[in-house]
Amino acid sequence: RTWNSSIPTNPSVTYTVSYDANGGVGAPGAQTAKGGSTINLQAQYPSRTGYTFKGWDKSFDDVKSDLDVNAKFDINTYTVIFLVDGVEVDRQTVEYGQSASSPADPEKEGYTFAGWSPVVPGNMPANDVEVVAQWTINQYTLTFKNGDQVVSSEEVDYNSVIKYPQLTNKGY
Repeated sequence: RTWNSSIPTNPSVTYTVSYDANGGVGAPGAQTAKGGSTINLQAQYPSRTGYTFKGWDKSFDDVKSDLDVNAKFDINTYTVIFLVDGVEVDRQTVEYGQSASSPADPEKEGYTFAGWSPVVPGNMPANDVEVVAQWTINQYTLTFKNGDQVVSSEEVDYNSVIKYPQLTNKGY
């Protein structure tokens, strides 16, 4: 974009337009122009992480005095997608710098939910994020007995192959 502004015709008067990036970077600084000239601002926009530049807060039309202008920005939104075993279970639109909310902890037979990876954003970055449910396999104590006598005992993972001990019992 180019902004052009007409300066009053008195060539002995100089006007200054000062730019404030309003938390961003890359504002053009100050410009001066004598009466009878034009102020041009060409494609020099400030940027601000997590925001979109929307223009300046004052018009450049017919500058009649020194002018201070501030950048206007709209906050951006980003998406957080929650995945459980590759399936999307929740999707949230979150403003930059705000917190996402974890959905209810998922459940999975034989496993304990161990959290989300990466951690659910407490301060939304300037990009979309996928978080994946993490699991810890449950372990169970398996005890083999011959009558009241314990033959063996071991910790086994859920749904794992079990090796049975060889038991003998006199007369059987």
